[in-house]
Amino acid sequence: MKIAGTIVLLLISAMTASAQREYCFKNDGLKNVSTITFKVDGRKVEGNYKSAPYYDDRVQLPIRFTGTLSGKVMTVKFDTKVPEEFTHIKTLTWTLGTALKVQMYGKNYTTNRWGVYAATFDKCGEVVVNPTAKELYFAKGKSELTETLTLAAGGSRGYVIGGRSGQVLSVDASRTDVEVSLISGKIAAFTTGPGHYDAVLLANADYVFEVKNTSAKELTATITVVIDKIHVNK
Repeated sequence: MKIAGTIVLLLISAMTASAQREYCFKNDGLKNVSTITFKVDGRKVEGNYKSAPYYDDRVQLPIRFTGTLSGKVMTVKFDTKVPEEFTHIKTLTWTLGTALKVQMYGKNYTTNRWGVYAATFDKCGEVVVNPTAKELYFAKGKSELTETLTLAAGGSRGYVIGGRSGQVLSVDASRTDVEVSLISGKIAAFTTGPGHYDAVLLANADYVFEVKNTSAKELTATITVVIDKIHVNK
């Protein structure tokens, strides 16, 4: 009976993990590029919203939101300050499909009037949630951070960080028996070596990289993650 109970629990856990999905949608507007990423677990929704002008090369901090999903309709609420483009909307409802339809407030350049409209966010990705991947955020006004991790022999850990097209992502480890590699993200070129990785980014998106212990014993290391300003070829 104990074995059967264990099998049932394992099956339930597997079904729960497979039902949990993560989505990414992006809108390239006339002035801003906006990205919405969120996780759906049953009816529960948790995610982040980021928006910035094309000419602004600063790393933008995401604004977290939570909500519920009923059928294809998401009802969401921002945890902190509501972005300006949503302040005039009492109840935020977004429609999930092949694209994400998002109610926003702004100027209609056809009618030259301000009002609520449905913006289309196209899908930029959909992957099964990796429970070991950790989202990294820079402190306000900063473009560098450090992270300390402990890895078993041959073990690895994934990290997610947002970047913009033309920027350079650099990851340096405090040890040479650590390997850094990019798992997901569009890049133009990269260089790698013992404990080091850098790449020129080609999209405004989240990038996933992996840090792996290549030694035969457990280790503790510190990684330094930097996203430089716009990269210009000379």
